[in-house]
Amino acid sequence: MRYTAKVQGDENLLVGKAYTAMLNLEPGDEFEIKLSKKAIRLTPVGAAAERASGAEGVSDEGDTDKSTAED
Repeated sequence: MRYTAKVQGDENLLVGKAYTAMLNLEPGDEFEIKLSKKAIRLTPVGAAAERASGAEGVSDEGDTDKSTAED
């Protein structure tokens, strides 16, 4: 699943509630952030990762680690 987001006026990038709900995320969940020249990748860690792995209707499409090729 892919969608487009815009950087807000305060320079934050917002991931909408509909998408966080699809991954069963909760306030306070933590993420690993991987930056490359062309991408920002957020990966849930800890309890968030376990809940997200049970998400229905969301595929792992493109879920391969290409950090060495893009960095």
